[in-house]
This record gives sequence, structure tokens and C-alpha cells, in this order.
Amino acid sequence: MKVDIYSDIACPWCYIGHARFERALERFDGADRIEVRYRPYQLDPGAPARAEPMLGYLARRFGGQARAMADRVITIARGEGIEMDYERGLAVNTLNAHRLLALAERERGVAAQRALVARLFAAHFSEGRDVGDPHTLAELAAENGMDAAAVEAYLESEAGTAEVREEIAAARRLGVQAVPTYLLDDRYVIEGAQPVELFLHGFEVMAGDAPRPATT
Repeated sequence: MKVDIYSDIACPWCYIGHARFERALERFDGADRIEVRYRPYQLDPGAPARAEPMLGYLARRFGGQARAMADRVITIARGEGIEMDYERGLAVNTLNAHRLLALAERERGVAAQRALVARLFAAHFSEGRDVGDPHTLAELAAENGMDAAAVEAYLESEAGTAEVREEIAAARRLGVQAVPTYLLDDRYVIEGAQPVELFLHGFEVMAGDAPRPATT
């Protein structure tokens, strides 16, 4: 059984969905038989290459509703045990973060990639770290057992850039238009940061123990 998760580090609903998905896995008896792989997607491919204050960036994109949008996701995230700090937060292009996640999967496998996804979400939304900066990303990768110097050199080059861009394009061709999107066994789709129970039902469907899950 496998789950492909189309996600962006800059997406607060992806972070909330991550928390709910992981709780569902903890409750599923067959979790050890599910291979989870993160696939790249960018909500804003034109996001700044140099980090800037998150609230200012959101205000430019969404106008006067930006603060209310931030407050809503902060409140929902807190209910999932996540503390988001938009005052400290930095908006930045996430292409380098996706390149790092692809490298982590290639070098260390999907479990290492999954652990690094969680670390990047926390760094971006809770700690105000710059997840577009190669040095910062190398430090975060080192916390997960990767070689910091090698990672930084990789990210300072163009290695893996074309491949990640093609994966994002492939996701759009597949019909992914928003994140998070969960593709279960290449057959069933769950869109959005759905409740734990819906993810559980999806796992049961993959295991052959339940009807097809509802999609949204």
C-alpha cells in the first residue's frame, strides 16, 4: 500500500493535514505496510527568492483579509497541537525545500523524507526559519542525519531543479490543483486537511476492509 502526498512547505493546510494524517497512521493497525512519499507542489511558484516577512507577503497577495486568514489557520493549527507564528514567519520560494526533500528520498529513503517534511514545516511556520536558504536547509537536513556540507553544495548548484519542476508539472497534468492532495494506491484521492477519520477510512479501503472513501 502506498500514499503519495502532494504538498508545499509554504501551505499551512498541508501542515495541519500532516498532523491529522500522522495521527491516523498511528491509529491504523497496518501502518507499517503503508509507504508514504511526499511529492512537490508550489502554491506560488513566483514567491520571492529572498525571504521576507510572511504577513507583508500575504497582505500583497490577499489584501485586507490576510490577517484574518492567518488568525484562522493559527487557531485551527493550535487545536492540532501546532503553534504557528506568523509574526516571525518568513515567506520565501519553496523550490529549494522541494529539491532537498527529493534528495533526502533519493539518498535515505521515504522514511527520512517524511521526517524531514515535519522538520521543515516546524521551521517555516513555528520558528521563523528561512526554508529557501541553502545554509538553513543544510542545517535542518543535518538534524535528520544528512551531511550538511554536501547538502548545501547541492542546493547552491542547479542539481535536481529541472527534475523537481517536472514533477510539479506532472502533478498539474495529473489534475492536482490544490494541496494537500493524497493519492492512495494510485486510485483514490483525498483533498484537503481532512479529519483523522477520513484518512483512517482511506487506509481501510487500501487494505480492502472498507468501501471507497469519500473525496472532496
